[in-house]
Amino acid sequence: MQLAATMINGPGETMNTNDINPLYPRNAMFSAANTLANGIDLVPASSIPPESIDWLWYGWLARGKVHILAGPPGTGKTTTAANFAAIISGGGPGGRRWPDNTYAQAGVVIVWTGEDGIADTVVPRLIAAGADMTKVLILRGVKERGHPRPFGFKDDIQMLTDAVAQIGNVSLIIIDSIVQAVAGDSNKNSEVRSALAPLVDIAERHNCAIFGITHVNKGSGGKDPLDRINGSLAFGAVARVVMVVARSETSDPSTGTAPSCVLVRVKSNIGPDGGGFEYQIQPIAFQFNTQTIHSSTVRWNETPIEGSAKEILKRAAGDGGALKVGAVEEAEDFLRRQLANSALLFPEIQARAEAAGISLAALKRAKSALRVHSEKQRGAGPASPHIWSLPVVTGFPVTGGVIAPSLLPTGWMDCTLAGGAVAPVAPVAPVEPVEPVEPVAMEPDATFAHMLGYLLDECRREYKTRLRHKNEHEVDFQDRVVDFVLCSVDGLNRASTSKLRSELLNAGIWK
Repeated sequence: MQLAATMINGPGETMNTNDINPLYPRNAMFSAANTLANGIDLVPASSIPPESIDWLWYGWLARGKVHILAGPPGTGKTTTAANFAAIISGGGPGGRRWPDNTYAQAGVVIVWTGEDGIADTVVPRLIAAGADMTKVLILRGVKERGHPRPFGFKDDIQMLTDAVAQIGNVSLIIIDSIVQAVAGDSNKNSEVRSALAPLVDIAERHNCAIFGITHVNKGSGGKDPLDRINGSLAFGAVARVVMVVARSETSDPSTGTAPSCVLVRVKSNIGPDGGGFEYQIQPIAFQFNTQTIHSSTVRWNETPIEGSAKEILKRAAGDGGALKVGAVEEAEDFLRRQLANSALLFPEIQARAEAAGISLAALKRAKSALRVHSEKQRGAGPASPHIWSLPVVTGFPVTGGVIAPSLLPTGWMDCTLAGGAVAPVAPVAPVEPVEPVEPVAMEPDATFAHMLGYLLDECRREYKTRLRHKNEHEVDFQDRVVDFVLCSVDGLNRASTSKLRSELLNAGIWK
């Protein structure tokens, strides 16, 4: 008793056993009964030596801990997991490195998936990632009395535990999706915590990292990153590190490159949180026997992204998730001017926009609002850039037909929509020749009506969709809409512009 009391009170101090709280039997806390097979395991903290976190990837993946990776469809969650498996399986001195360029420890990886096909999806992704396939083990199921059956987490977890112990040096267990480990209601905290408890035990007992993959709730972009995870809050609570992936809306397919995504650390109880990395999901093909296998792989940007998870996800959504009022209109005006006379390659547009202080997010939204046409440049190889051009006016005879020049207002003969391109039409069967006839001149009023009809439709659309400036008067807003729409037509002289402007402002469309 004296020894135990010294351990509790510190060196050189003793404890009077008569001072023990009478609610507890004398000497019960430090009796020899604590060494028996039954009973609680209660020991002095001084008898437990402290340990540092055993990181597989510092700040992101740790041995002995449960991790969650959540994200929407199309963000490469399983492809990212395959990349992690490849890094660990190919780790060791001079081996594979993590996205931050630090070397990885070598180890064995176990993959249990219920989301994707093993032979046609999981294995090709591992190969595409460059994994050492001899060190990646796939949990295909269970053999019972010689017959295969699916692996049931609740009933078969002990077999998995025994296998991990027998294999040795298991560094990572990937579970896709983590929800399949929950036999009950995945929205109930108590059932989720109870279901995940064996995973916590496996991680701690066998010093391996558990990496569970799951989805985020639809329409949860405005929520706190941790609250976006699908199902019970217990998924994020049990995990020591939670990561979220999201598509970067600031990327654009017109650049000719793969869309970008971001990986952020939204929670960590054992290290720093926040920060992230940008990556791209790139298609890849390889030969296996006589087959061409198509898959995908991850390409990381080694430069870390600074900031909190919420800040990074907002930036990925496009300039903090909400562009300032007027930014899109400014980008629209910019595109109108740049594409007024001819189509341009996207890299050139992007460079000019950057010089003008226009963000890529605003440029993309302006492209959508103006219905800018984007087409890949032909004959320049697979990495050729896209060409942007404004749409062709419909309802006004820019080309085709015969118009008597003397009947048109001055300057209208050269009037073309910015861009000047004409959409291709499908070939038609030849027709029988007919006797030539005299051309019929189009009256100026008919020409004016065609143009006015087109511009009225554009004004209606802009009036309903364009953002108003703060405290902007209705008349000023109408003026701005009309001026913007008139910019879509190049070659109008001052008289024609003034006449059209007056007609548009006095039309009964402003409601």
